[in-house]
Amino acid sequence: MSYEFEVADTKFRLKGLKLREQLAAEAIIVQVLFPVGAAFNGGVNAAGLRTALAGIGAPLQTIIDLFAPACEVKWADGGWVELTPFLDNVFDRKTTKLLAWLMYCIQWQFADFFDGSGLPLLTQAASHFKSLVGWTGASGESPQAKG
Repeated sequence: MSYEFEVADTKFRLKGLKLREQLAAEAIIVQVLFPVGAAFNGGVNAAGLRTALAGIGAPLQTIIDLFAPACEVKWADGGWVELTPFLDNVFDRKTTKLLAWLMYCIQWQFADFFDGSGLPLLTQAASHFKSLVGWTGASGESPQAKG
């Protein structure tokens, strides 16, 4: 099973993580991203976003490294290629696009967790981030980065 989505005019196809990768990603979400989500309680501006994200570079890189091999990117010629070798090209100086891509990956991979027990703090963070990047569409639609 796979999931196709689009972020800032780039199409991606994600396959589910293998169990060990899924468990590693879950640990990062619980230990690192939940506290960041708590920082968004009551809203935060762009400066607050930078503060909330400070210090999570290594865990964030780890979770990106877990999802990238499970994801493919669609080239202009219509062919799909693994994202990992082209990660820098696809997201070069496009941090908003990278974080939006990662949100799609997390929300799809852990849909049952979001829908079941929920992830209220991370969901609040995601909602606020979506507003910062101008994500006005319904679930499954792509965000449009501002600027």
